[in-house]
Amino acid sequence: MTNEEFQTIVLKELKTLREDVSGLKNDMVGVREDVSGLKNDMAGVKEDVSGLKNDMVGVREDVSGLKGRVYKIENKLDKMDDKLNAVYEQTAFLTEFKEESNKKNEGFEQENRRLKEIVGRHELEIQALKEKIG
Repeated sequence: MTNEEFQTIVLKELKTLREDVSGLKNDMVGVREDVSGLKNDMAGVKEDVSGLKNDMVGVREDVSGLKGRVYKIENKLDKMDDKLNAVYEQTAFLTEFKEESNKKNEGFEQENRRLKEIVGRHELEIQALKEKIG
């Protein structure tokens, strides 16, 4: 092989190497762009996560507030149950009292009728005595 042939082969190989290096450089530019895009995406993800954390804090506060309200409602419901039980007891007492009063009234009405009959007879007897006397 002559020197010129050797140089031609070396030049071809160098040209191929340059093309490969140029391709690698282009690939590296693409990789850098991809990495830059990933960094931007990660920054967006971090912002989203930060927003979610803030939202979770708000949700926790809301849940805590709701727990307090539920506790108050349960207490009010317990008090209402107590009052309702007292109303039931009072209603039972009043119903019993009414029944007893009605029975006593019936007795008083019967006794009042008897007394009216007696008074009526006495009036007749008094009238008869007045007629005899007078």
